[in-house]
Amino acid sequence: MLFSARKELLPGSFVFEQRCSARDGLPTIGLRKQLLRLLALLLCTFYSGLSADVSVRALVEPNPITLGQSGQFKIIVEGSKKAEPPDMGNDQNLEFAYRGPNTQISWVNGQMNATITHIYQVRPLRIGKYRILPQTMFIDGKNYQTNEVILEIVEQTASSTNVGKIAYLEFDLPERNIYLGETIASELRM
Repeated sequence: MLFSARKELLPGSFVFEQRCSARDGLPTIGLRKQLLRLLALLLCTFYSGLSADVSVRALVEPNPITLGQSGQFKIIVEGSKKAEPPDMGNDQNLEFAYRGPNTQISWVNGQMNATITHIYQVRPLRIGKYRILPQTMFIDGKNYQTNEVILEIVEQTASSTNVGKIAYLEFDLPERNIYLGETIASELRM
């Protein structure tokens, strides 16, 4: 299908008239080139995702954790867009609760970089040093293992239990109705 010269309807507006040709129903050469370019781009994207090296590691933040507090156990998968989280389970010393994935995909010089971080909340039940054994993950048809993580649980100190008594703030507002956009006087005491 070809388009002829434009026709002016109103000042400043144009409409293209349509002309039929013998090649109606077949893509034009320009469209074929665009489709080939799109196909080449998609193939490059697909193959760049396949060629990425997959690495898996684990860490705990913060380490050490104070008894009564919780931390984050993270499994970081680099080089894959799909990685299912392993079931951590619980034992008599540590409780794990899955909080979800964090996915980051970036393109640098035509190379795709994908990172998935599976985040677990870890809550200690006893003081001591504990080993979190390597976790096995099935990614892109292969098994990968995380590193072993040593987690230290320490006792609460007097300074960490009295944090709320170091300072306080008091914020006073007038004892009447306040309306949106109204300027009010308030008092902040420390």
